[in-house]
Amino acid sequence: MSDVRKAAAAVVLGGADGQQVLLCQRNPKLRFMPGAWVFPGGQIDGTDVGQQVRGARDEEEAVAIEAACREVFEETGLLCVQGQLPDQETIRRARRAVLEEPRSFDEFLRSHALTIAAADFEAAGIWVTPPFVPIRFDTRYFICRAPEGQQPELHSGEIVDLQWMFPAEARQRWHRSEIKLPHPVAYVLQHLAVESHPDLMAALHQTTVSHAPKFGRVEFRCGINVLALES
Repeated sequence: MSDVRKAAAAVVLGGADGQQVLLCQRNPKLRFMPGAWVFPGGQIDGTDVGQQVRGARDEEEAVAIEAACREVFEETGLLCVQGQLPDQETIRRARRAVLEEPRSFDEFLRSHALTIAAADFEAAGIWVTPPFVPIRFDTRYFICRAPEGQQPELHSGEIVDLQWMFPAEARQRWHRSEIKLPHPVAYVLQHLAVESHPDLMAALHQTTVSHAPKFGRVEFRCGINVLALES
């Protein structure tokens, strides 16, 4: 069985009337989820220390929020922080530096007196990759809003496209096999499409747990569910 790596992802809301969600298409050449449309996110590593996060419940949450914020910045260019932002060219240079060396994100925040408000990243469940998948993650999901006045910018590499989509639209495109959605993304989009905020958060917390069952059903594709059986 493969090791489970800690990760964080952010469901970024904004776009038209603030009702769309920002999705990123992963490079088809990647080993893990090639070509899939996902929320910004990635692995938590030693560079995520959480020191610039304010209002977190504990260190673990602070580290996960900083990782989610960093990944949003790396993959979309959106800087979900508090404080006076530097000019756009400085931000772009910082993004390129963070893509090369994630440790520089914390340094960038500190040098410009920027902080991350934990209240801006609302906990939205935890997903653990099923045991039968060779690359596994234990991912904390957060919901946040795109900062006012900022627009996502593509930096082609691990991500090859960025699009604002209405949740129902994204699922319809998935139903027509126009895009690929991993199970957690499809699940969150399903609830975003039909539920108001209080019911949405309750649903995400009730059905995602930090210690997933050993075997479970996975919605692999629209109308196709995979059920892993112990052999």
